[in-house]
Amino acid sequence: MRNFQLFTFGLIMFGCTHLVIANTISQDSMPVHYPLMDSIGINFNLEKNLFQLTQQELQNQSLPWWDKSVLYGNYFASAIHLFYPIAEIKQIWNKGYENDPYASCYHIEHEFQRINQIEYFKNIPHVLHCVMMREKDFFHSRCNVLYEQYDSLLMKELANIPTNIKYDQKVQVWLDSVIAKAGKYPGRSMVGMNLEYKVWSVMQKADLAVLEKYLPLLINAVKNKDLHPTFLAASLDKIEVLKGLPQIYGTQHIIKDEKEEPYPIRDMQNLNTLRGGMGLGRFEAKNSSLGDYMENTKRE
Repeated sequence: MRNFQLFTFGLIMFGCTHLVIANTISQDSMPVHYPLMDSIGINFNLEKNLFQLTQQELQNQSLPWWDKSVLYGNYFASAIHLFYPIAEIKQIWNKGYENDPYASCYHIEHEFQRINQIEYFKNIPHVLHCVMMREKDFFHSRCNVLYEQYDSLLMKELANIPTNIKYDQKVQVWLDSVIAKAGKYPGRSMVGMNLEYKVWSVMQKADLAVLEKYLPLLINAVKNKDLHPTFLAASLDKIEVLKGLPQIYGTQHIIKDEKEEPYPIRDMQNLNTLRGGMGLGRFEAKNSSLGDYMENTKRE
């Protein structure tokens, strides 16, 4: 078994070296399909279908930027797994960067983290990403332009905010101060994707007056690709609930008889269409325990 593992490892590393050399000499020599991939855990046909489907979906010019971000992420990953020429991989990534630079940098950092965490004998397919290593400087140079604009002090402050923070006057003063200093909602352009929700999570605990006060900032943040619309949807729902009105997107819930139930929903029939327009998943999938509620609502 040990000899077999060493043989497999050597074969893959040979293929990896061959890819880098071949890519340097001629992009046309890059193979689209390595049969070895089929036998070590990567489903080639699945990746190929995902690649082609993503290509087709991206032809739809009416897609919002957040939907394109997901598609470009899949497109990029599949191109790597299928060993497309590095020039094409970079071109796909660049298009994603133009659409949503923060998501594109998140995707590339994820790929490089996977490369650095390779366990050759347990997860051999990750070795096949080695062709990306020689282009690491290209990707990082683009992303560093974004990273240099981040507010490192604010990022450190947000990272230390507990999830169960209690909203009080002190927190209100802090929230007003942070937003006043930023001059906008402090989203991706200031703190990156991993922390874009932090200020929103504090804001979401506030009363109706505060939520309505800062709602225009959230709307602008989504328009400027600085905040994912799922957070805006939750704020819009919270405002409706606080007004005693049915929510729109089904994001707000209450514990009733030890079970989680949604607050009343305005348009149950078109709910999933509305949710999709804000980057939310289907209501049934997210709330599988709420099937009875939906059926009762439909019957009404």
